[in-house]
Amino acid sequence: MSGPLVRTLLRAQAGEERAVGLAFAYFFVLMCSYYLLRPLRDALAIDTGLENLPRLYLGTFTAMLLLTPFYGALVARDLPSRIMPAIDSAGMRSIGAKEATS
Repeated sequence: MSGPLVRTLLRAQAGEERAVGLAFAYFFVLMCSYYLLRPLRDALAIDTGLENLPRLYLGTFTAMLLLTPFYGALVARDLPSRIMPAIDSAGMRSIGAKEATS
């Protein structure tokens, strides 16, 4: 049932239903996690003091501006199928380490 629905709505070719479904699920989970963690990030930022807030956001922006080209080069050079599991596992380890120290 979902195969024809995915093909109709997303104009996917036959045999692409699984890949499209997994991509949708990954993006959905990514957006959910972002919108769940954003209020926590903002609350922690406010706890550091409102006077430090502009510097915190400027530092975040600068770090992302500097690191994004390196990440893009790494993904372009190496296989994304090897990069994404490594990034996902590093994120899970950092969450586990954060919970262990709490």
